[in-house]
Amino acid sequence: PEHLRWEYRFQSGFATRADLLAYLVSIETSTAAYYGVYVDLTTGKAAGLGSLMSIDQLHGSIEIGAIMLAPSLSRTAAGTEALILQIRWAFSLGYRRVEWTCDPHNAAS
Repeated sequence: PEHLRWEYRFQSGFATRADLLAYLVSIETSTAAYYGVYVDLTTGKAAGLGSLMSIDQLHGSIEIGAIMLAPSLSRTAAGTEALILQIRWAFSLGYRRVEWTCDPHNAAS
């Protein structure tokens, strides 16, 4: 069921479009994490959201997190490739450690 996509997220979905837009504005202005959108190249539409957080340039570590993929990208080769490209990009910036933490009960991740 669709509601299970929100089970391991800090937010529980959005009741209105205005709620979603308010959330997007809040993450756009965040200095704790840098958010980006995953785009499904077959449709050209946004198909997910993720962030780079826990950035420690001194020790060369960064975390990929807050990942939410749409059903069209979730559990697909394209979704896996998107995350691999994000990890490679982090290493190309000079980070030596890339972390990806998920809830231990989230079997899909």
